[in-house]
Amino acid sequence: MITAFDKLKEKLSFLTQDPICDIEETKSHTLLSFDLPNMKPEDFELSTLGRTLLVQVKRHHVCPTDSEATRIIQCHHHNFSREFNFPNLINPRNIDAYYQNGVLRIGVPKKDRKS
Repeated sequence: MITAFDKLKEKLSFLTQDPICDIEETKSHTLLSFDLPNMKPEDFELSTLGRTLLVQVKRHHVCPTDSEATRIIQCHHHNFSREFNFPNLINPRNIDAYYQNGVLRIGVPKKDRKS
C-alpha cells in the first residue's frame, strides 16, 4: 500500500538528483547548460586540468520559519560535481560561463585548427 509519505518522497526526489546537463555542439564551441534555480554565482566552481572541465555546485539553503509556539529551520544541502572530457586541451581563460534566470551556461571553445 502506498502511503501519503511515499507519494511525497516521490514528488520531492528531484531534490536529491543531480541536474541534467544539456550539451550542444557548434562549429566553434561546446555549450553546456544546467537548470539550477535559486542559486547564487558563488555556489559554482569551475576548474580545468588538461582536457577535463570540472563543474562543482555547493548549495546550502536555509529557510527559517518562526511562530509563537515553535521555531523551525528547514535546511537543504545539495552538492554535485560533473566532469567533462574534451578531445583537446582546455584553456581556462577562454571559457565563458554565466548564470542567469536559473540556468548555468558554460561555453568551451574548440581548439582553433590553425594552432
